[in-house]
Amino acid sequence: MSIATIHSCVVSSKKLTVVVFVLILLGCGLFLRLYPLNTAPYWMDEGYTINAVLSYTIGQTEGVSAVLDSGATYECFLYCYPTSLISNAFGASASTYRILAVVFGMLSILVLYVTTRELFNRRTALLTAFFINFAYFQIAWSTQARWYTMFLFFFWLALWLFVRTTKQYALASKLSFKTILLATCCVIATVLTILSQKIGIILPGIFAGYTMYLNYWQKTFRFLPTTTIVTALILISAIVDTLSGQRLLLNFLSNIDFNYNLPYYLNFLWREYLVFIPLALYALYHSNGRDSRALLAYIFLAYLIPLSFLTSIVHYRYIFHVTPILFILGSVGLFDILKNLPLKYTFKYQTPLTIALLITIFFIQGTGVITPQDRYWLEADDPSKLSARPSYAYTPQPDWNTAYDYIKTNRTSNDIVISSHPHFNKIFLREPGYWISFNYLGFDGRNEFRTTDNREFYVGAQIIDTPEQLQQLTSNQHGFIVFDYMAQDGRITPDILDSIDTLPLVFHKKDNAYSEIWVFRF
Repeated sequence: MSIATIHSCVVSSKKLTVVVFVLILLGCGLFLRLYPLNTAPYWMDEGYTINAVLSYTIGQTEGVSAVLDSGATYECFLYCYPTSLISNAFGASASTYRILAVVFGMLSILVLYVTTRELFNRRTALLTAFFINFAYFQIAWSTQARWYTMFLFFFWLALWLFVRTTKQYALASKLSFKTILLATCCVIATVLTILSQKIGIILPGIFAGYTMYLNYWQKTFRFLPTTTIVTALILISAIVDTLSGQRLLLNFLSNIDFNYNLPYYLNFLWREYLVFIPLALYALYHSNGRDSRALLAYIFLAYLIPLSFLTSIVHYRYIFHVTPILFILGSVGLFDILKNLPLKYTFKYQTPLTIALLITIFFIQGTGVITPQDRYWLEADDPSKLSARPSYAYTPQPDWNTAYDYIKTNRTSNDIVISSHPHFNKIFLREPGYWISFNYLGFDGRNEFRTTDNREFYVGAQIIDTPEQLQQLTSNQHGFIVFDYMAQDGRITPDILDSIDTLPLVFHKKDNAYSEIWVFRF
């Protein structure tokens, strides 16, 4: 056997080993996402998704929106309609409602790998993919019946296609067939991004801004093609905005509410991605590959700044799709530091040992998950560690499943159910029941979640607005009242809560400071 043949066999063996190792890691990531899929209780927003999925039946669809029992529409076509087909084919269960999130969570690892490789190099892409595969919030949102991983996938797919298009045009210096094909695919991915999550409407603006940057500072594009691209991106946004019926830009501009939420987001990012932030900042100030680093920083700020200053709502999940940037730039920063260390500070196996140390910190800090969990707690502040902020942000995750199991077990045929979230009445009891009126977002003086005929928005439940209405029902009928911590946290009025407190408490479960649920009997 020749030396060339032996060398070829060794190389092939190494490649095979790498492929097997990567598949094992991906298998672990898939298992971590599938493990709690059918057992973790639903949380509030999952209930909205499932209610919309149940509304997608033959003859009851209207455009891209699910027609709810109330007659209102709910826009989640890209996630809810395929999920309805899956649940019809394989049976309605938590797994079938959530499996699409798993699929897109795993696909996101692939698209983030190819995007990072396009912007930097293969070893940075591999390390980034490792972190994405085991990242806590990547796994957590892959186990929820929501579209955040779908949005993540289409967002980064569109970004990858955009980068490929700009590079192809720069190389060809003309609109070749390949450039046009890439641009068309980028447009399709951008449209899907916007349709999967409303805040995707910012993406065409990101592309337009970066295109202008390339033209005026880097001289990559000529003026006419650049203005054509920017105009096309604006038109795409307007067309999608109009055809979807959501009026995203108009709603955003009309609902700007100046606030100072930056400390919330910075605190969350620092707490969850502590080890990666210094590395990412170092990467931004290094000279090599500055355009790619600047693009990622620009994308991150394009979402962080509006969320920090132009709205009063604090939801950390709205920056979920850009948090991979911290893993990407963190990996870039790590390799930059290793590359630029003075020779006297280097030693054998320095790179693998340093990577192993970063991975160890990644898991110890809790940014990564290595053992399966029955349930994932989402994006909540720790109320015991607050600074001078006026309140804390949290995602309510009370155990609705167990509470409704109790109600179903102890309910008679004539019992009614009054709920703070009547879409769970529909999911568990197949009826709307009654709704204790309050604004789901916690705003005073708004009636955003009721229809024109004064029914609750999601399932058309009858509305209880006053203590007198509640007392009349509890005096003349029998049944249960169920509500969670979020509903009584400054939302349900104190006089109604006082009326409920006079009734016997038959079920109570508290999982943490913001995930608590009560059931009263009358």
